[in-house]
Amino acid sequence: MSSKICIGDTTCENKQTVAEYIKNNTSLSEIPHFLVDTILKYETHINSNETIDWIKWLIAGGRTLEDFTNTIKQYDNSSFCRVVWEETKFAYRCNTCSLASCMALCYKCFSNGHHEGHDFSLFCSNTGGRCDCGDPLFIKPEGFCKNHNSGNISKTVSPPPDLMHMPKFMIPHVFYRLILHCRHSCLIYNDNSIIRSKFDLNNYCTMLYNFTEMGTAMTTVLISVLISEDDYRKFTPTVLQDDDSTDESYTKTGELSYGKALTTFIKTQPPCIFNVPFLTNELKHSTFLQELIFWAILYEFPQKLVKFLLALLPDQEYRLALAEAIIINHECLLNITEKCLDTSGFIKRVSNLCVQVFSSEHVAFSLVTNCNLLEVLIFHLGIMVYKNLEAPVDLTISPELQHYIINCESTFLNMSQYWNIVCNLDIIFSHNSVALKFLNNDNLHESWISIISHFQGMNVNTRFTESTEREREYKMEFTAEVTCVLKPATSLIAHLKNDSTAALTKKLMKCCLSFLNNWVESPVMDEIFSIYAFSFHIPLHRVLAKLLKQAVNVQHIDIGEILPGEDFTYSLLVNPLEIQVCFYEIINDLWKSTDIQMQIRSSFYTEKISRFCFREIDLYLLQVLCTRISNVTFIHMVMEKFGISESFMDITFLKDEEPEDTYKETVLMLDCFLEFLAILCDDNFDKSEIVSLLSIADRSHSDILKLFSTFCKNENVGNFDSVLLEVADYKPPSCKSDGNLLEGKYVLKEPMWEELFDPINVIYRSGPFREWYQCAMERYSSYVRRNKGLPSGTFLWPPFRIPKLCNSSYTDPRYVLDNKLFHAVIWMVLYKFYYESAITEHVLSLAVYLFEMLLTITPEEVVNKPQERKFVDVINLNLISWFPSNHLLRNVTTIIRNITVSSSDLKSVEVNESIISLLLNIYLKYNPNICIDLDDTSKLNQRIGSAKDFIEKILVRLVSLSQRCREEISAFQVKIQLETVAVDNSKNENDECEKKRKAEERRRQILESFALQRKNFAEKNKEILELDEKDKLEDEQESEVSVKKYLCGICKEELPSTCDNPIVLSVYAQASNLLNIKDESTSTNEKIDAFEKLIELDEFEKSSVEDLSNSNLTNDVIVQTCGHFFDKKCFKMLSRHRTYFPCPVCRQVANCFLVILPEVIEKSSLCVPDDVIQSELNINEFLKMQVEIDYKLCGVLEQSLQSMEHCLHMNLVSEVLPNVSLPFYSAFLRTNVEYEMVLRDGTLLPKTDLSLDRNVKSIALKKSCIKYLVQVLICNVKMSDRQCISRRWIQLTDIVKVPSDKRNYSPLLMRDPITLFLQFILSLPLDLHQSYFILIVQIIYNLLYFRITTYLSVDLNKAQRNYFRNLNLSENKCGFSAAMKFTIESLDKIHWFVSHEQNSGLLEENLEKELEQKMRKMSLRFLHVASLLNYHMYNEELPEILNAENEFDSLMSYLKIVPCIDCMTEQNSTTDNKKLNIVECWFEELNEFTQIQQKFLKKAISKFNFTLMQPKLIELPQLYINLISMCANKHCKFSQNKCAGNAICLMCGAVICFEMDCCKRENIFEGIHHAVLCGGNTAIYLHIPSTNVVIICGQKMRWWGSVYLDIYGEEDPSLRRGKPLYLCTERYKLLETQWLCHNFIQTKDNWRFHNNRI
Repeated sequence: MSSKICIGDTTCENKQTVAEYIKNNTSLSEIPHFLVDTILKYETHINSNETIDWIKWLIAGGRTLEDFTNTIKQYDNSSFCRVVWEETKFAYRCNTCSLASCMALCYKCFSNGHHEGHDFSLFCSNTGGRCDCGDPLFIKPEGFCKNHNSGNISKTVSPPPDLMHMPKFMIPHVFYRLILHCRHSCLIYNDNSIIRSKFDLNNYCTMLYNFTEMGTAMTTVLISVLISEDDYRKFTPTVLQDDDSTDESYTKTGELSYGKALTTFIKTQPPCIFNVPFLTNELKHSTFLQELIFWAILYEFPQKLVKFLLALLPDQEYRLALAEAIIINHECLLNITEKCLDTSGFIKRVSNLCVQVFSSEHVAFSLVTNCNLLEVLIFHLGIMVYKNLEAPVDLTISPELQHYIINCESTFLNMSQYWNIVCNLDIIFSHNSVALKFLNNDNLHESWISIISHFQGMNVNTRFTESTEREREYKMEFTAEVTCVLKPATSLIAHLKNDSTAALTKKLMKCCLSFLNNWVESPVMDEIFSIYAFSFHIPLHRVLAKLLKQAVNVQHIDIGEILPGEDFTYSLLVNPLEIQVCFYEIINDLWKSTDIQMQIRSSFYTEKISRFCFREIDLYLLQVLCTRISNVTFIHMVMEKFGISESFMDITFLKDEEPEDTYKETVLMLDCFLEFLAILCDDNFDKSEIVSLLSIADRSHSDILKLFSTFCKNENVGNFDSVLLEVADYKPPSCKSDGNLLEGKYVLKEPMWEELFDPINVIYRSGPFREWYQCAMERYSSYVRRNKGLPSGTFLWPPFRIPKLCNSSYTDPRYVLDNKLFHAVIWMVLYKFYYESAITEHVLSLAVYLFEMLLTITPEEVVNKPQERKFVDVINLNLISWFPSNHLLRNVTTIIRNITVSSSDLKSVEVNESIISLLLNIYLKYNPNICIDLDDTSKLNQRIGSAKDFIEKILVRLVSLSQRCREEISAFQVKIQLETVAVDNSKNENDECEKKRKAEERRRQILESFALQRKNFAEKNKEILELDEKDKLEDEQESEVSVKKYLCGICKEELPSTCDNPIVLSVYAQASNLLNIKDESTSTNEKIDAFEKLIELDEFEKSSVEDLSNSNLTNDVIVQTCGHFFDKKCFKMLSRHRTYFPCPVCRQVANCFLVILPEVIEKSSLCVPDDVIQSELNINEFLKMQVEIDYKLCGVLEQSLQSMEHCLHMNLVSEVLPNVSLPFYSAFLRTNVEYEMVLRDGTLLPKTDLSLDRNVKSIALKKSCIKYLVQVLICNVKMSDRQCISRRWIQLTDIVKVPSDKRNYSPLLMRDPITLFLQFILSLPLDLHQSYFILIVQIIYNLLYFRITTYLSVDLNKAQRNYFRNLNLSENKCGFSAAMKFTIESLDKIHWFVSHEQNSGLLEENLEKELEQKMRKMSLRFLHVASLLNYHMYNEELPEILNAENEFDSLMSYLKIVPCIDCMTEQNSTTDNKKLNIVECWFEELNEFTQIQQKFLKKAISKFNFTLMQPKLIELPQLYINLISMCANKHCKFSQNKCAGNAICLMCGAVICFEMDCCKRENIFEGIHHAVLCGGNTAIYLHIPSTNVVIICGQKMRWWGSVYLDIYGEEDPSLRRGKPLYLCTERYKLLETQWLCHNFIQTKDNWRFHNNRI
């Protein structure tokens, strides 16, 4: 063999030769040994590229893997999608098509499927997953995509044996090599500690996954080897005969490690405390798959290996084998869960695999039948629970009576180690066949209930003790109860649907009641639930409640058949009732210790956790059980638990007799007692559910849906959206100019306040948030006053609604109120409210509501004979004996005559009040003119009103039910009316005298007040006159020297700006690249390349070449101001030691200042001659002059400019700072002037629209400070820069002849006119006369004019240029046409068009007109800059421009510009001839360049941008799904991996790695690098996974919000809901406007430092 091949040769040719040789000689006995010993040798790491490359060549049989893959895919007849993704990838779930909750689709299958109009969602997979398209176990056939529809799959023949020969031969070796590596990499010591090397087989597992993508032919081979017992037996015992062989030593070491690993997970017998089956099967593997799962568990299920295992799942035989392998290794899984390093990640990966396996009912039932799946799960759950039980509470109690409870501090709860087991239980319980098998097995469900019982009473909360608990996640206990108990129980109980399963229901309920009986008899319960302690966790009660609800509502079992006797029912009531009592104590801050912790736990008790609300379940159980015992017993029990103190119910009780704190607590608990009874008797949970939520506040669709599903008791609520639209109006999303983003919300329709608003539902839903109820009542009161005209002083009572009749299967809970004890409570509440004022009006309203509710179930009294008034004498505090019977209508008229206070001396208090008399007296308190129409029943159903209205309804109801009540009420009305008449007569006699006396007294007081005011004014009058005379003298003196004064924003003094104390303007300077943003698709800047080439080819000075560019090559600084001034001393205190500081006047952020120059400096005498030439000479002299500034101001001016320069320097990528000279200043000024044009949308046309973005831009325009910026820049221009710009002025005007050989600077026609113009302005004096300014504008415009004609001439073809050459100016062809003719002829003289004259081209119509329109458009940029400077520097209002067509002419007139070429045809003016001669000199300068230099000059001309492009953000797709697909395949520029945290730059469209260190350079992440390069350290990123926009400004960042909203106008952070998102144009426009206006930093204050980690 060695003569034919060389194994050491690793070239592809040799590998191909070896592979072909092995393929042709696999029958030889030495080949397997050769393969293992030489090619897959153990010295070479299994994950090395060399090993993997050998395997690929061998499997392909000497062909390239690509060729082999293409060939074998032709035999793929599978209708399943095999796409598997890892964590943090996006997938889709269609709820309409899914058959399992874990169903997922990849993007391609979802796009090619038929899901229009379906309920689908997009989600970010945190654990990875696989596409279920084509799998009928997970998705309906109509949801299959066109590629995986079995009807579209063509039947293919089986692959030829020759093609599959090498895969069948090699795959067993591949898996065996993997197994050997795992065995050898894991060391287990005698103490059973496991040392695992890092799982470094990612490349190897990726290779295996790539094999699965080859289609059915290859996956069949992989699966057959994985599940084959023969292959496993053939390879695993292999030990070579040569004892000295290295490979043998390697294999033996692996086998020893494997054996130790197996013995580590020996099962142990659980203690007798559990009634769970004991599994004695030893851990033994019989296939590669079983051992592979074993090692996968030990290595904590590496993601790459899980990906490979998931890819094979569509095969049902493999799915079953994989499930069996998991069950066989379940003991190992249990142990590793407790020891793993990354518990959370491990649990997620295992769950991801198990949910795919056990979701098949066929697989689950097969495992239950053949592998004891239920026994395994229950056994292991019991073991985990046993290991984490707390020690007995009382060691003196015998073990038989002791109750063991889960230790809440254990990792079992805090690390959710139970998750895998209980999730698997939940999944298999969802299968009907498995659930029924479990319910029919008495031992299993008894074991399960036994395990549940140890969650009963966990996490005990103690009162009156200081908390010693460590800070932890309090939600863990609630999540554990839901996950371990309620979710599996709900899945199990859901299968009890009809009479056939009634026996199972009763059996399970009997088992549950048996364990509850043990619980109530245990002494531990009395310790856990006492006046000093309680627990929120009673899972046995809640399982009982769910069973009870299913049995009565669904199976229609008589409730009397399944509930125990009254004594046991009473015991069952205790725990849920005590939880309600403690809950009310907590929310009223009556829990004496650990208040914050208890508030947190009480909120968890009331909120939804995985669709379950604990309080909802407990209240249902209380509603059912309270009707199964005596109503008197129940009310007495509730009063006792709520702590309604005897002293409070004492008739002699006074507020001063009891401590203030105790009094308040008693009143609060009485309020809670009545609230609890009202909630217990109410069962209205239909539309009022949504109404109650919207009454608290306007809410978004998702908030309503979340809270609705949290609290709703009625499972058949109908279509949610249709109900929502009936009760609420939709308010679309909106944006505010201050940057606030409002989502779409629903507002309660006004009629709903009268029809469905129920404060009892609001109280129930408020839970611990008592302010919710107050908000609802305030909104309700506002509606009533707005629509019903109710006086503002009227106190509205809550419109409590009478409950509907309950289900006939239950006893109405309102009947618990119909007893004499509760009647006595009502009497006492009314009495104390009227006589002692110990009761609040809210308590009274609740008492009246409960009384009214009681009247609705009270039958009309039938009286055969007249009844006498009944008087009783009662004993104080013994309320149960006050009334002789439970008959309400008799008790309300019974008069309590005397109350015996002390039985020893028979001391009594005379009362003489009945319930009716107390009601009438209270009514009289609110309405002195009592006049009730007792027969008017029309208002009984009206719920809007005050106290008198609701009491009146009670009286009318009593009259309608009892004749005796009618008589008493009528007699009381007559009595009050007579007393009122007598009192009125006596009052009328004294009223007249009293009114006269009061009027006279008031008149006397007014006269005395006037006299005192006159006296004080006379005393001060002399001083005021003297001050007036002094002010006049001072005004006369100041009028001689008028100096502008500025109001300081701190000291509020008006001061002039002086050299000693200059006034400064607060500004905010921000580095920006707004005007230089380049699209990601553009290549390098050819224009700048051409300019740099000119520097290399000629010895021009660099500064002159920089002027060729009409844009700044570095980042810019934009300056804005809030417009407030400060004197230097105050400003120094304001900005001391702070980079950013708020303006004390308007709170706008600032970081720099501009000096306001004293007016003395600005004044000088500059004469303006009429001669243009002399004016040009004067300007040249001015350019050479240095601005004289007081030395005191020099330092301040320098600081002002340095503070703004610092904003630029801190954002540069390199450490090389730009040269701060005239070019820098001109670029600085140009940026700010053109930035103003950006805010004006690139035009000076007046804006009339009132849109949001226009409003924001108008506010930003008011922050312009160009005038003051120009002054500061002029003062900082150096003398050397002035001399340089003077030479350029001479070159431009030719006022002094300069020899051509001494010109070492670029030609004028190549210079940027705007840059030259700004440099001239900044080099001239501060008080430059406007006429000089206009002259400079005129001359620069001439340069621009001919630069444009040069640009246009270069782009013309030969025929077009010939047209202008032959143009006859005598035929009224002048102006622009003459300029074109002059330009072309001038360029002809220097042979500029030699290389362009080959193509003749065609002559277009209207050529002159089109070119002139281009010239006008190209001139606007300069005209805009000049006009704005004229406006700011000389306060000359901008012209009124009617339309865009007139803008050019209006600005030319505004600036008094006349092109010099307009009078060319006459040539009768010496000045005009001189101008044309100067222009000819400009063209002659181009002739001085060599041919190579001219090439780059022409290129620079063609790339020059004459127009200012309006910056804008990139265009985004309308659908967020499309944006995700655009960025899904983007790779990191450095690591070439797919970007998991993709973010797209909205300024240029680049996709970056967000908050990932794969691209970091010098500890700076890519997001910050890109922000500096693209936006001058300002960036706007759209973070794809979170859908949120991220703003970066300097060293800070913040989350802005999302520009993609769902159909309800809501954001979807991190795609939690996954509904389709659409681009919100209004938000995106606001984002763009804020970016253009640079006011991100001014809008919100939720900024944080990014520390270069974005």
